[in-house]
Amino acid sequence: MGEQKNLIKETYEYVNFTAHVIFDKDADVCAMVLSGSMDTEPVMEFRGKLKERLLLHRYDFIVDLDRVTYVSSTALGLLMFLAAHKKTAVYLSSPRKNIEKPIKILGIHNMFKLYHHLEELKARITIPESITQYMEEISEPYKDVQYLSRWLKILRDHLAYVQITEEIEGLTPYIQQAEHADSITLPSDQKYVCVLYIFIEKIFREVAKFDKEEIDDATLEIMAKELMTNAVRHGYNYKKEGVVEVAYKIDTSKLEISVVDYGKGFADSPDKVFPSTGLRFLEKFFDDVSISEAPKKEVQGLVLGKGTTITMTKNLIPQS
Repeated sequence: MGEQKNLIKETYEYVNFTAHVIFDKDADVCAMVLSGSMDTEPVMEFRGKLKERLLLHRYDFIVDLDRVTYVSSTALGLLMFLAAHKKTAVYLSSPRKNIEKPIKILGIHNMFKLYHHLEELKARITIPESITQYMEEISEPYKDVQYLSRWLKILRDHLAYVQITEEIEGLTPYIQQAEHADSITLPSDQKYVCVLYIFIEKIFREVAKFDKEEIDDATLEIMAKELMTNAVRHGYNYKKEGVVEVAYKIDTSKLEISVVDYGKGFADSPDKVFPSTGLRFLEKFFDDVSISEAPKKEVQGLVLGKGTTITMTKNLIPQS
């Protein structure tokens, strides 16, 4: 981290997400070069670090998304937060298709101005030399490992490289369940989102026969991550002793997927149990999304907490 009177440079590093940020208070410009997987937990922490500075001073924002491999609904919320606190504009580098798609799905793309590379942006607006030099200094190619299977890439988002091999062995029974059963029970640990992805992919590809033109793999990944994050974070407050149960039913007219946790549940309003941006995303793909208490369940003589059930219904036949 380097700091001058009106020029502040900061780097935030998480397991699989890095943010390089420079604030030029004289020019009222803040630039961010982001890389990796923008999952819920690191983005929440990153936003918390930025919040005080951004509430004290108005900036135009330049956000380089070229090296970002995934955005959660919390990450989309961060971009919306920047748009709400900008001086005049938020400039986003043209992201990969799987990053751009959820931005368009939520209908928030009009909040931003896109650019393809820094030279193009420099031709459109006046950027302080302090900003361009900094962005060029840290623009080395991001290490983007290619995996044969998407679920392995998702697992990598939550683990260091050295942990992958040993974790796969422990995940194997859950993967087999996801591939062959109509329901799965997963520990309340974020890394099991890779198994949930396998299960959801099977439901949409093999069972309901949706092709990638209708619902692509990136959308299924976001769906799996939002559902698991919601259960782990809001249901169990990151405690790993709980379970997340997922099941599906299908007939000729509709597909129904349910996700159940036995955590703290919701006190008053069901719509507060799921982050609004994540819920809006699910509602773009399902015809109905409902939230209710989980069914009573007894395990080893203990009655589990009332918890939460999220039920998502997709019509397979157009409704008149």
